[in-house]
Amino acid sequence: MRKIKLKSNGIGRYDDVSPFLIESGALDLEIDLPNKSGEFYFVSELNGKEKVQRIIRGSSVTLSDLETGELKAAVKHYLRGELIEVYKIEPLLLKAVEKDLSAMPEFALLTGEIVALKERTETLEKRLTQAEERAERADKRFEELQMKLDGLIEYAYLSYRENVRLNTHDLTKEEFVSAIVAVDLGEKL
Repeated sequence: MRKIKLKSNGIGRYDDVSPFLIESGALDLEIDLPNKSGEFYFVSELNGKEKVQRIIRGSSVTLSDLETGELKAAVKHYLRGELIEVYKIEPLLLKAVEKDLSAMPEFALLTGEIVALKERTETLEKRLTQAEERAERADKRFEELQMKLDGLIEYAYLSYRENVRLNTHDLTKEEFVSAIVAVDLGEKL
């Protein structure tokens, strides 16, 4: 038997939010009713089928013929035939487990999923930060190497311009760099 604590202006929660088995498709619920006069009715909806049961203080409500799906429920409080208040109850996810059903309060399930997503997000944020740091270091290293390469090209070009034996084609700096790249790639001038 599961117990549900009703809360005014809130959602009624199961006392134990861990998953549990429902044998023979029936679930007994003890509902902790508020100390108010009037009549209370348990209204449930599962797969488009709605059931209404009167709740007698101190007794339990039995839900039978349960099947897989999302069980939505509420307790309605009436006084002299007029609806006074509605207490919504946390949805219950029902899944098939062999011949029985497994029930999981939805808020507990969602809370677990949120925690898992939060942990995954934190892991991804750490990895992103590390990747950004590596990219920044790579950019700095590339700039350093580019400056050295520019210096080497400048030195090589000046050596080329001043050496009469090398400077047979009278190349501009851009042509000189293209020629170096062509030689490096195995092409002929």
